[in-house]
Amino acid sequence: MDMKKGIKSFILVLFVFFGLFAVADNTPNATFEKAYEHYLANEYEEANELFLSLVEQNYVSHALYYNLASSYFKMEEYANAMLWFERAKRIQPHDENTNFNINVTKYKLEDKIETVPELFFVRWFKSFVNMLSERYWAYLSLAFFFLVFVFTAIFLITPNFTFRKYSFYFTLIFLLFFMSSTMAAFFQKDYQTSTDEAIVMSEQVDVKSSPDSASSDLFIIHQGIKVKLLDQIGDWVEVKIPNGDKGWMKKTNLEVI
Repeated sequence: MDMKKGIKSFILVLFVFFGLFAVADNTPNATFEKAYEHYLANEYEEANELFLSLVEQNYVSHALYYNLASSYFKMEEYANAMLWFERAKRIQPHDENTNFNINVTKYKLEDKIETVPELFFVRWFKSFVNMLSERYWAYLSLAFFFLVFVFTAIFLITPNFTFRKYSFYFTLIFLLFFMSSTMAAFFQKDYQTSTDEAIVMSEQVDVKSSPDSASSDLFIIHQGIKVKLLDQIGDWVEVKIPNGDKGWMKKTNLEVI
């Protein structure tokens, strides 16, 4: 009887082992590793197909988007490279490699448009928010909230005047940190999910003065340029390009980041 139980247990373990092995072989990690092997072997089209298969399965990660963008860059599809580098940046805005490759890709584009410099306080605020990802800002926010709770409890419970005084000050300090980290997490989340920026995917686009094909042309832009989406009327969207110029184009010429 014990031997039969032992055999059944052994068979069960084998089924579990091979079941897990089969699952592991089909995990996104396995597909990603195969894609990366193709990439290292300069087989960029094969790598690109595997990276895209993960995107089509709704997997989201900075590494996936970054490497997909890199494969497009190697294939000299710079509009797609810019799109996916920008999507990777949405996940990790502070990543130096992503920002460096965005700048490198810009030099490969036909249009060399100077960006209007941001006001110093806007630049400072963005730098502060981008110091950490949304997740880590959220972790900090919870930690500061816990400290606010602790020092508030000390303030309410302790009869010692000195302890009450310092706990009051620490409560205010950590409350400020809690509000700052919560705000940063909120803005990070908003930045990641916003749909107000897009990449021009058409080879050449005539930007119009109004949402009408018969309206006059204001200027021409080419694929790969990032634009700000300002308004939409039907199939037309009003865009602002990096130098501040505005105009209308068909939405089909764009891919939202």
